[in-house]
Amino acid sequence: MACGLPLDHEGLHPTTLTYWRTRLRESESPQRIFDAVREVVSATGVLEGRTKRALDSVVLDDAVATQDTITQLIAAIRRVRRQVPGAGEFIAECCHAHDWDDAGKPRIAWDDQAAREALVSALVNDALAIVDKFGGAELDEPAGQALALLALVAGQDVEPADGSDGTHGRWRIARRVAPDRVVSTVDPETRHIHKSVHARQDGYKGNVAVEPDTGIFTGVELAKGIGDDNHEAGGGLTLASQLNRVLSGGCGCGLGR
Repeated sequence: MACGLPLDHEGLHPTTLTYWRTRLRESESPQRIFDAVREVVSATGVLEGRTKRALDSVVLDDAVATQDTITQLIAAIRRVRRQVPGAGEFIAECCHAHDWDDAGKPRIAWDDQAAREALVSALVNDALAIVDKFGGAELDEPAGQALALLALVAGQDVEPADGSDGTHGRWRIARRVAPDRVVSTVDPETRHIHKSVHARQDGYKGNVAVEPDTGIFTGVELAKGIGDDNHEAGGGLTLASQLNRVLSGGCGCGLGR
């Protein structure tokens, strides 16, 4: 109706929103909508003297699938092979835990515990060898991030096997869950989020601050779903500092991410 279209109009195809959102994000002024709102709020003085704020948070599901330890190790090594100069040659010569041209899981007897532990040990040892080889190299940002992600996934889910102190090259899947565990190498920022003991989602935490009388959003932030900055009260540390600025006379109408 706002566009002057009849009530039975089919409307826009949903991909249109995705297309324009992508164009906006990749433009020279991706925050222009929030900048315009901020200018209007400042010019009208609609928030002057208003000190109430309502805080809330919501879990936003991520579209990526959760990956197990073996899948993450293989994906991270393959990423380093693509992005780190010289890694392809080193991996081909020295790393033989898996066929790195195959993105799937290795063909082993998965019901054989010894075979699973041997695979985990081989993958972790290959990962550690790669990190040791290229850890001191000067790398651009994508290559450095790929190597850092490999180091992270090689350590977050494993521990020395029984009778090993970590120097024997024998590893096993750890009998605990890392507090800030990366759940997917496709999107390393997504996290397991527990809204309750039995309700778990994978994604992000969206935090908002709203002026209740006008309904104006004075603070919006997308953050990792766990950690000290994401309490259920709805405000992380970044959002809290933003609110302080809002209440002192500024306007935080903007998107943190």
